[in-house]
Amino acid sequence: MSRISKKPKKATERPQHEDTSSTESLEQEHVASPGFSAFNRIPKASFTFAFLAILLLAGITYTACKMTPSSYGYALANMHAPEAGPVLGQARPIRSDEWSVLTPQVQAAVRNHFRRFNETSLYREDMRNYYMPPLQDWGLVFRPQIWLFFVTSPALAFSAYWAYFMVLFLAGYYLLFLELGVFPILAAAASLVLFFSGFSQFWWTTNGPVLPWAIWVILRPFQPIFKAALLAWVFTSWAMSMPYAPLLVDTAWAIPMVVFAFRPRLVRSMRDIAAVGVAALVASALLYLYFSDAINAMQNTVYPGHRISPPGNVPRMIWASQLFPYVTFDVASYAPREWNICEIGTVGTYFPLLTACLLQYSKLRESRYQELRWALWILGGAFLLASVWQVLPAPLWMGKILLWSHTNAQRLFFFSGLMLLLACLNLWKLDVLSFAWWRIALFAFVGPVAGALLKQAYSGHQPTNYEADLAICGIATLVCVEIWACAQRTRMVTMVAFVVGVNLYGFGRFHPLQSAV
Repeated sequence: MSRISKKPKKATERPQHEDTSSTESLEQEHVASPGFSAFNRIPKASFTFAFLAILLLAGITYTACKMTPSSYGYALANMHAPEAGPVLGQARPIRSDEWSVLTPQVQAAVRNHFRRFNETSLYREDMRNYYMPPLQDWGLVFRPQIWLFFVTSPALAFSAYWAYFMVLFLAGYYLLFLELGVFPILAAAASLVLFFSGFSQFWWTTNGPVLPWAIWVILRPFQPIFKAALLAWVFTSWAMSMPYAPLLVDTAWAIPMVVFAFRPRLVRSMRDIAAVGVAALVASALLYLYFSDAINAMQNTVYPGHRISPPGNVPRMIWASQLFPYVTFDVASYAPREWNICEIGTVGTYFPLLTACLLQYSKLRESRYQELRWALWILGGAFLLASVWQVLPAPLWMGKILLWSHTNAQRLFFFSGLMLLLACLNLWKLDVLSFAWWRIALFAFVGPVAGALLKQAYSGHQPTNYEADLAICGIATLVCVEIWACAQRTRMVTMVAFVVGVNLYGFGRFHPLQSAV
């Protein structure tokens, strides 16, 4: 990143060819802006240690209490055992992939003593499947989420399985955002927003939590041999945790986009290219060795082997929920306006609209922001390309080239949402935003208020509970009043807290607390 002022190099400076984070060069730009002063006072190392320690402690506590986000209470209620239902919250029938597939398969694997073929079944079926229950074979090396099944009680191990992915998600995206030069407190807020979004909560899978670690390893200046070995393990672990190729491909597109946007020099580094290439080849070989018989059988099937999903079948309002998080469902009951609650899940957050209202567009033309413009072109182009495939009658050859035609277009919402969030964070880490009170008031109108009006128009005569939406609009108004009276240095923190709080309330109540015992 270009610096504001040219200074002679000191003897202690790193050589130009060394791969370093852009955070150091950004710090000089942040100091001059009153909007960033609240962030500058927080030591990076101390905050990172505290945030990761809190995540680890929360994960250990969650596991020790043997809690899960499972909706298996719905099955227990059908078995006339309602007393064994959720401790807090409500079991969701729509999460049938979990309570009728994943959880029973884990139970079957435990009863089968973790053998590959189910000896407790008349069919002796192969236990390897989409969700990969705990099995005692060499693939165990790449699946740390199930290690506790072999050393402790099933209830504790099942709770640790869920806690592992929660901590992995939040810690991974925090470290990735930090690597991209985002302030620690903003990186933590963004990881929370991404975790408490519709796609992450409604579709809760293992693809999202592992993705940031793959990108982080690629971006870090590790020695090529170490990078290749570590990346091969991450790639294999990622695919073995949930071997669903279409979703893996859709999510993996984030890797080259982030590299091109933030570290284009890595594309010119033969050492880094070789490390990533070797890691991909090793991971592919290991996956084929583990799943070769299943791959040969599945590739000749109509579904999923030769499935073709056309573009342009995502309703416009679902696409718009990336900007207006609650427009497609009832916040109180999670009742969707169309489809089902999982299919309408997006990375919905007010960050994009807030950024658009705060951005000083004239500054983007300044020469010192050339790298910023490059990143915005890459991330914005990726978001636009995914949006074209989702909502417009794009040519089928486009999906075949990008491998998007093998799964439903709405599965791309995590990729497109991540691109949009990264573009916003790239603006927030630089001095291109203005926290004038009128800009924040404008956001309150084009964000929460416009979202509530759009939702009312979208719902038509259908009965809808608007109390939560009106409460959010009221809170946004109070925030504007507070910001009008408070100092510039606290306005950024206040707005970030508001955006995070909205996502916590809107999506953090979807999963119940269900005992694993």
